Amino acid sequence: MNKIITIIALGLTCVFGDISYPGLLTWSHTPRIALAGGGRILYGAEGDRLNPAVLSYESQRQFHASLIQFPADIRLESFSILFPSERLTKNLSFRHQSFGIFDGYDESANETGKYQSGETMVTGSISKKISNIPIRWGLSSSLFYSQLYNYSSLAIAFNGGVLLNIPRIQSFIGLNVENFGIPLSSYTEYKESLPAQVAISISKTLVHLPLQIMLEVPYSFQTEKLNIILSGEFKLANGIQIRMGTSSQRINQNIQQSVSQSAISGTGFGLNYSGKDFSIGMGSYFYGTGGWVNGIEFGGKF
Repeated sequence: MNKIITIIALGLTCVFGDISYPGLLTWSHTPRIALAGGGRILYGAEGDRLNPAVLSYESQRQFHASLIQFPADIRLESFSILFPSERLTKNLSFRHQSFGIFDGYDESANETGKYQSGETMVTGSISKKISNIPIRWGLSSSLFYSQLYNYSSLAIAFNGGVLLNIPRIQSFIGLNVENFGIPLSSYTEYKESLPAQVAISISKTLVHLPLQIMLEVPYSFQTEKLNIILSGEFKLANGIQIRMGTSSQRINQNIQQSVSQSAISGTGFGLNYSGKDFSIGMGSYFYGTGGWVNGIEFGGKF
């Protein structure tokens, strides 16, 4: 039965191009969960897949590890390590998403043994601040491997971005491209496309309030739709940050089951503490269908 379901799922993926390689869009770190998919202006371990230019913010070597729990017992583990230098900042990350272990059956309901499905991605990034002008740039490439039962696919994706700092008004403007690449091998004979996006980001730090507001507008070439993300980060005393975000996806996710669910549908929230040599954070996001995404993260300097 599971084999039949897998085949049907693969067939639907081929028919509906808007869900091809969704693993390339999966959130893998708590800031992005808390910011409802945003964070292209802020430094974070997921910057390599959003706007790699943000990686050049940091001047010390550091690592980040996270564990994300999705609905249906889907889990994602990630680890990244950052090596800054005066010439170039380098970053290497590893992500693995597990869909679980299943009992396999053939069309006659005979057991075929257990199998597991999951996705693995390795990403390398470089970034740099341009001397004498307030512009940063970054590039990354990812090798993405997906396995569903006996079906597998391998793809390569490229991301890139630039950031312009405007100190006079305490603002940033970013432009980045995501998931441009090609499948090296496909699940079936049908050649799927990667979920390529382009995004514009704007942030503003308020003068009389420790709040950075961010507006991000990614456009998907697969679905030909815009998503509008509004988020913010409060920087409180003693290294504490509070993050919140919502997006236009809440319109599609809201199934209007109750007033409380409708109010928080498509909304993220997170709390982070940054010490001298380490940081720890958590993030949650609520789908209007009733499911939660929860994550924890730990980082340190070395």
